[in-house]
Amino acid sequence: MKNRSQVLTSIFLITIFVIPSLIAMVIINFSDPAEPETDDHYKIMTYNIHFGVDSNGIYSVENIVDVVTSSGADIVGIQEITRASPLNGFGDLGSQLTIEMEKKGFKYSFIGDYGAQAVRNAIFSKYPMEAEVFSLEPVVSYQRTAVKATIDIDGNQVVFLVTHVTHINETTTNSDRVEQITNLINLVDTNLPVIIMGDFNSEPDWPEIQTFLSAGYLDSWEEANTGGPTLTWPANDPVQRLDYIFLTNGTSSSFIPVSSSIIDTKASDHFPVITEIEFV
Repeated sequence: MKNRSQVLTSIFLITIFVIPSLIAMVIINFSDPAEPETDDHYKIMTYNIHFGVDSNGIYSVENIVDVVTSSGADIVGIQEITRASPLNGFGDLGSQLTIEMEKKGFKYSFIGDYGAQAVRNAIFSKYPMEAEVFSLEPVVSYQRTAVKATIDIDGNQVVFLVTHVTHINETTTNSDRVEQITNLINLVDTNLPVIIMGDFNSEPDWPEIQTFLSAGYLDSWEEANTGGPTLTWPANDPVQRLDYIFLTNGTSSSFIPVSSSIIDTKASDHFPVITEIEFV
């Protein structure tokens, strides 16, 4: 009789104290996850994707997209998107890239074209934008262009320019590149902050890059690099730094580069450069 009373008492205690706790645990474990906290840091990338062909000669859009998404980039400037090139089996690289990038959250994109241009620049963004394409002078081997976009980053308006200037005489400075870069800078007529990125086929101490610095732009890697490789081309055995992200602030809003690095990957013949900015 005593044992039965003890059993009943135990059941009562379990009913009153244990079962409600278990129910609460189940509710907590299966409730909707909290929304992630947001901040004012954003990652910007420039990437020459070499027609989608990696350093071993293999065409893979997926590899390019994996590099971008693994980096956590929010806005990406792309160079060397080809149209019907034998280098990648005449694939429609632009369409393939747009489809795959959209799957990864880059809902906004613009691929610049200009007449018979065979190699194009593009911007892929997770934020709304308006974009257009401009030609750069002088014409050397073929018409070089720049994509210019105004992007609304959580209420902050920023102007982006993406380009790929001539590769002719890429082992030495070239006055044609200096003129193309001057032409590019002259496209900027705004009080907004500006980011100019791309493949400039120039070493840091050449007049091409000094043209940016003289115009008040900051070299993001020099300002905020966090170590790692310093050269960007060729990916198999880098000997030159050719890829840059330049920044300048506007009167309406401003940002600072928090970190900048070069990503060691063989998905292209260039390493991408990524810079994290913070609005202040």
